[in-house]
Amino acid sequence: MERLTIAEEEDELELLFDETQENSGKPEFTM
Repeated sequence: MERLTIAEEEDELELLFDETQENSGKPEFTM
């Protein structure tokens, strides 16, 4: 099974975070 690198995992989280902000109009959590 392939493991994501830390950088790739952070990119995924960033994308999810961006989508969440766009959908709700405000951040669900802070970094």
